Amino acid sequence: MTDLPNFSASRINLYRTCARMYRYQYVDEVPGNTHAYTVMGSALHSAIENYYLHEKNPAGTFSARFNEGVGQAMDRAQLVGTHLVSKAAVLGQEILANIKWWEIRPTDIEVGFSLPFPTKNPRVLMRGFIDMITEEEWVIDHKSTSKKPTKAALAVNPQLIIYCWAYREVRGHLPTAVYWHHLRTQEMLEAEVLVDFEDKLRNLEEELVRILEDKEYPKIERGYFCNTLCAHTDRCWPQHDYGNTLIDEGAIARLWK
Repeated sequence: MTDLPNFSASRINLYRTCARMYRYQYVDEVPGNTHAYTVMGSALHSAIENYYLHEKNPAGTFSARFNEGVGQAMDRAQLVGTHLVSKAAVLGQEILANIKWWEIRPTDIEVGFSLPFPTKNPRVLMRGFIDMITEEEWVIDHKSTSKKPTKAALAVNPQLIIYCWAYREVRGHLPTAVYWHHLRTQEMLEAEVLVDFEDKLRNLEEELVRILEDKEYPKIERGYFCNTLCAHTDRCWPQHDYGNTLIDEGAIARLWK
């Protein structure tokens, strides 16, 4: 199975956002951008991980990782939202100060997996990291996006479905519950991905096949996402046709972790 191509749930989210951007990033391997809030999210994950694993000060870890991430993105001239760097730095510290660390009892942090997917007749090597597994056998996924997804969207979230599948592949059974941890509000939103799980997993397997077999990668209509966040705007719209079409802001939020 070592010849299987690498894949991840984030690729599915990106394809849903814009198939053309997916092609640029994962087929053509054209370098993309990094948003200031993406750097913040990565630094938050590092701070949470190091606190629970090594009892390191979260604020110090966050500052170090955030500054490092911003510096690397700026060195590559790929940082989007430079005017938001200071705001993101402050927001990240506020989030950490409000986490009720004692309420969560993790047994495993940042659990990595690399497994053939689907289980039968695999097409890819599905890779990822489960943010947290608790004593109750809950799967918890930390998110720092500004907007919370709807209950319906969480129930079919591809990342959470993949996490449950990987959990079962490794441990032999599904988790008892799945939570989307909204770091900005500290809300634990239960994701009902375990309801009709086999049907959802089958639908995801079918979606994967469509992605792998796509040859056209259609682009979305030009709007806020293209003009503000995408690194490939000039490739898609060489005539600089700045339209006003907007897309679902949830699609943007799915890219920010």
